[in-house]
Amino acid sequence: IYPKSLWALGHIVWTLLVFLGHISHWRAIMAGSLAGMVATIVTYPTDVIKTRLIVQNRLEPSYEGILHAFYKIYHQEGLLALYRGVSPAILGKIIMGKYHFIAQCSLQLCSVFTCLLDFKTK
Repeated sequence: IYPKSLWALGHIVWTLLVFLGHISHWRAIMAGSLAGMVATIVTYPTDVIKTRLIVQNRLEPSYEGILHAFYKIYHQEGLLALYRGVSPAILGKIIMGKYHFIAQCSLQLCSVFTCLLDFKTK
């Protein structure tokens, strides 16, 4: 999981913890998956632009830089071209959010999380 996703996961979990007073494991998994999906949707256009800049012909480059690539892709192919192939990435984040949480629980990092829950409910 990208550091952006981890930051978003922590922010969503903390928000749920503050406003609800507690958060179940299921909600934590859902919050992690949602954070991964949001991070993917927000950052995917930059990944597309980065990939196109890397694979362009060096002798006759199609793009002069990041902003030129964004402008050219948006005007020639439309907004959806920046999100072409995002579905598998989002599905991967949903699956990875669940397994990341399960891995943390198996490493007993959830015991720290449970202590936070106990502290918040008292």
